Amino acid sequence: MADLSIEVKGIDATMSSLKRIAASDAIRGAVSASVIEIETYMKKYPPKPAAIQGPAMSPVRFTTRGGKSADFMARSRGWTKGRRSYYEGYRRTGKLGQAWTTSVRQTATETVGKVGNAINYAKWVQAAATQAWMHKGRWRTDAQAIAQFEAKVTKRIKDAIERATR
Repeated sequence: MADLSIEVKGIDATMSSLKRIAASDAIRGAVSASVIEIETYMKKYPPKPAAIQGPAMSPVRFTTRGGKSADFMARSRGWTKGRRSYYEGYRRTGKLGQAWTTSVRQTATETVGKVGNAINYAKWVQAAATQAWMHKGRWRTDAQAIAQFEAKVTKRIKDAIERATR
């Protein structure tokens, strides 16, 4: 009977490569779950403002830094279209929430997850750096999302790598 002998060279490098591949797939799954969670958080609209208290004929008024009332500015720019106030007739369309997008891109050396919004005015509503004053304190911002999910995303990716490389 013949003896058969097999010598395998480089098995350690092969095993580490396989573990790296498994880890990269696990990272992709963890990043995908994270971007979906952040997108869901950012899509949530704030509650509608409370009804105006007081006489029905008194519209909400505020004064700009230049000293002009918002109603004067709205009328002078043709924004009111016959309404008593700029705010009267405001209707939520939901387009901001519908425009959120996610993507996960993976290369040999990195995995990148992105959460973004395709609406051109999203930066004035939900970007902390450029948020308009009237949205501050009401709308969730990108900075709040990072603060809330940073530790959770890091832990999710770390756990995925540990599970994949066991």
